[in-house]
Amino acid sequence: MLPRFDGPSVFARLLDDDAGHLSVRPAGEFAATRRYLDQTMALATTFTTATGVAVLTDALAVGRNDRGHALGAGSPGVLVLSAPVAPAVDGATASARFTLRAGESAGFALAHASSGEPRDFLYSKLLCWVALDRAIALAGPLAAGDRVEGWTATREAIRTAICERGWSERAGAYTQAFGADDLDASSLMLAITGFLPGDDPRMKATIDATAERLGDERGLVYRYRAADGLEGDEGTFLLCTFWLAQALAGEITAARATFERAAAYANDVGLLAEEVDTDTGELLGNFPQALSHIGLVNAAWAISEAEARARS
Repeated sequence: MLPRFDGPSVFARLLDDDAGHLSVRPAGEFAATRRYLDQTMALATTFTTATGVAVLTDALAVGRNDRGHALGAGSPGVLVLSAPVAPAVDGATASARFTLRAGESAGFALAHASSGEPRDFLYSKLLCWVALDRAIALAGPLAAGDRVEGWTATREAIRTAICERGWSERAGAYTQAFGADDLDASSLMLAITGFLPGDDPRMKATIDATAERLGDERGLVYRYRAADGLEGDEGTFLLCTFWLAQALAGEITAARATFERAAAYANDVGLLAEEVDTDTGELLGNFPQALSHIGLVNAAWAISEAEARARS
């Protein structure tokens, strides 16, 4: 079984020859050329040998049961290929050898062990909506006007799914996943990304619920409190607290107070960590954490804009 995805790196030969690798290549001498498939992040590598040509297509697979790699022979002849696997885990090694003839293909994937049943996470759906919404706005400069109709239809389908399935009457808020009642601070991004206005009744209820149920005694915000199958406990996240400040920007006094609570955890040279220990107030996690600083900048800008509008 492979390590968890959040465990130590197992394939990092770009950084160190002994840091582990997975290779797919012809067993003998070959020449290789690479290109990205049109308007995708799928990489096609063409292997040419004395006995034939094969194309390896690979990409990061994100869907359940997706195969991230496909290999096919595209010319007369026979290719013998090898796939040595040498992860940087306890000296483990493995290797596969297979043969392809013209017109044959094979698919394969490397995956980590699942930590639970697949779920429709609201934040994932929201970011798909954001990607389409921004792509539609950029269609002109991208010369992609012919795609706008399809993008728009998919964007609206995602909006409908989030509005209908992401809201929990029991929780009185948008929640972590469709059909769940657990809160997640990432739901604040519904307001921050412009999916919903901050004064929308359901959005306002979500903001208030996040502050009340995910906030600690210091007024800092947990990402979530639901069981996730991971060992140990997390602290509160400074980024999530800045998210709350940004989502509250229309309520300037509350937004400023939330912002200042999080910003107070900068050290003597102004650097922020990832988390704060809820018992001791000690800084935890990655340090310095760029996401915490990005959250600070975005929240400060949103509050400043709200103050400017209030003065005008």
